[in-house]
Amino acid sequence: MDQKGFTLIELLVVIAIIGILSSVVFASLNNARVGARDAQRVSNLRQLKTILELYFDDSLNYPGTIDTRYNIDENNYPGSSCVSGGLKTYLPSVCSFKGPQGDSYNYVRTSGGTYKLGAFFETSKFQTTLFVWGVGNTIPGLYEFK
Repeated sequence: MDQKGFTLIELLVVIAIIGILSSVVFASLNNARVGARDAQRVSNLRQLKTILELYFDDSLNYPGTIDTRYNIDENNYPGSSCVSGGLKTYLPSVCSFKGPQGDSYNYVRTSGGTYKLGAFFETSKFQTTLFVWGVGNTIPGLYEFK
């Protein structure tokens, strides 16, 4: 008997192989999305750094109180910085600045004339790190992970 076509077993094997390959592709895409969101957070922190440095150039200090952590949004940020101008002069949307998933960025002004910007990252590459910038850095714009 001359058979043309595939048996049920052959079709099931092909479908299983396609299923395995597609699950690997979807897992890789998810990792890429997480990495992209973290890259967006780093980019946003750099933008916030620029805003804070412009603020410093004009007022010769950084906004906020010393050694207090603030979320950079309208409700938690030091009142004078967002409500009455301050950082809004440099970026009107700074007081509602959010990460890729609606998460807030953190700002701490330290007693040494510097500040720290932080975010909650999804990957271990940046997790639990603070970006440190400000007066006293030997290389302007350098950030270090601690």
